[in-house]
This record gives sequence, structure tokens and C-alpha cells, in this order.
Amino acid sequence: MFAGGATLSLSFDYDRSIVSLLGQPLSLAATNVVLVDGANSADGSWIVGTRWVDPALAESATPRDDAISAIIRRTPELYDYLRCGAEFGDQGPIVRILCDQVRPE
Repeated sequence: MFAGGATLSLSFDYDRSIVSLLGQPLSLAATNVVLVDGANSADGSWIVGTRWVDPALAESATPRDDAISAIIRRTPELYDYLRCGAEFGDQGPIVRILCDQVRPE
């Protein structure tokens, strides 16, 4: 995938249930959330952590949100990773709207 001057490559080993993301192999049996930082970095992105989040949390999505928002809302650790309290310059208003949508209940 290529967007905004950045390339993100994934490769799958279906037999072993492994995906390679940013050159790092990840077990799909143990990982369903990958935390990536440095999207705007000249050095490129890097993986800062991986998690397993119960997919059943997606079932709690309401008509006002999607499955990902529901999962973040019910997983404070993921919300904290988003750094919603940080300043985001011109994009601040958009980030605040997004953060409000996923703020833990």
C-alpha cells in the first residue's frame, strides 16, 4: 500500500499464520492489534507493540460507531496509545472529534 509518500507492505504465510509487517514477523494466533509509530517520520514507521484484543468487543458496536471504535472504547490501553491529550496543530480539531468517538466509557 502506498499513501502520502509512505509505503506499507504486508506479506502473509497462511500455512504458519504469520504476517510480516515492517519487516517483523507477527503470529496471527497471538496478535490482532499492531501499534505503529512514526507514520510521518523521515525514517519510516516502526512497530512499538502488539496486542491480542478480544474480537467479541467488536460486537458491542452501536449504530453511532464501527467495530474498531467500539474496541478502542472498551480497551483503555489502546485509547492511551492514541495520545488524545497531545497537540496536533492544524489537525487538532479533527483529532479531538476522533478521540471523542473512541474515549472509554
